[in-house]
Amino acid sequence: MYVLNEVMIDPYQLEDTAVYNERSLRTLVRAIVLSQGTFSLILAHCNYTALRDKIVQQLREQCSVPIRELVLEQSVKTLYSTIETKLGQEEPSAVMVFGLESVSALEQLLRATNRVQEEFRNFTFPVVLWITDEVWQKLIRLAPNFESWATIVEFRLANEDLIDFIEQTTDQVFAKILDAGANLFLDNAALNLGIGSPRRVELESAR
Repeated sequence: MYVLNEVMIDPYQLEDTAVYNERSLRTLVRAIVLSQGTFSLILAHCNYTALRDKIVQQLREQCSVPIRELVLEQSVKTLYSTIETKLGQEEPSAVMVFGLESVSALEQLLRATNRVQEEFRNFTFPVVLWITDEVWQKLIRLAPNFESWATIVEFRLANEDLIDFIEQTTDQVFAKILDAGANLFLDNAALNLGIGSPRRVELESAR
């Protein structure tokens, strides 16, 4: 064991997290491959954008199935019809959806998803939804039937990377405060830490 910024770090935990994520990635690849020609729901659970981006890049490299990637706009109100509209006449082998955590009317979207869940069976491909803790909790509460269909794959951030993330955020906050000067008050929004902001959500997930 060693101490970094007064946080105890187990050197074996770093390796264990890497092994865990590699196993999760293999599970995700296998779920996509085995679901060809039929609908299946896969929830990829990850709270950190940088880690998610890393995993997605590895998925692109390791998965033999081409994956159509969709990013939801903040203004969307439904999931099924949004996917259907974005695909048009396409018949993808798999679809991966980003941005649920940024949807303004997320609760409305999830309730609508639960109501029309049977329509998802019209899709003949697996759908991977990237979710955070907050999205997952709302899924369970507002779309329990839809969530119950899912295969859940989790990805974890190693303690060392988590500490780096916290230190980087702290440095950025102090830099903004110094740049603003002593006479200017900066609220959380000005520091990119407003309620619901991606950076704040990631920090809260680190507790």
